[in-house]
Amino acid sequence: MCGLDDAAGLTDVIVVVNFDVRAGKINALQIPRDTYIGDDYKTGKINQVYFTHRNDDEPIRGLIGVVEEQLRLPIDHYVTITLQGFRDMVDALGGVEIDVPQRIEFLPGKVIEPGKQHLNGEQAEWFVRYRAGYPTGDIGRINAQKLMIDALVQAVRDKGRTKMLLLA
Repeated sequence: MCGLDDAAGLTDVIVVVNFDVRAGKINALQIPRDTYIGDDYKTGKINQVYFTHRNDDEPIRGLIGVVEEQLRLPIDHYVTITLQGFRDMVDALGGVEIDVPQRIEFLPGKVIEPGKQHLNGEQAEWFVRYRAGYPTGDIGRINAQKLMIDALVQAVRDKGRTKMLLLA
C-alpha cells in the first residue's frame, strides 16, 4: 500500500501487508520513506523510486522491484492512494476517532490539539503528514500513521459490512 504525494510524486507512506488467510491474521510492515536504498536514485531514499519512474506505464513497478530485490519481500498486489483519495475516504467514513498524542501544528492555522479527536479528511491528512515536531522525525510520523490505520480499521468495523458495501 502506498500513499502518494501528488505534487512531489513521492511515496510518503509505504506499507507491505501480508494476509494470512488460514490464521485469519493481517501483518503490516511500514517501510520508512527515508530508507536508504543506494545511489541509483537522486536522494538515495526509497520514497524517490516512484518519482524516478513517473513516466513509465506503471511507476509502481519500479518501487515493487526495489522492495522485492533489496528487502526480499515478494509483492503480489498493490494499492496506491493519493492525498485527495485519502481525504475522500476519511470523509466517506464520516471521519475517524483518534487519540492525538501531542499538539500537531501542520501549518499556521492548521492545528490539532492532543487528546481524543474526531478528524475529518483534511485533518487526517495533517495528522499523517506531520513530522516537524517529533524528536524522532519520520519515525514519529510512522507511529502516527499506525494510529491512523488503526482508526480507519475501527471506523470500517463501526460502519458494518452493509454500509461499507454501499460506500464502496
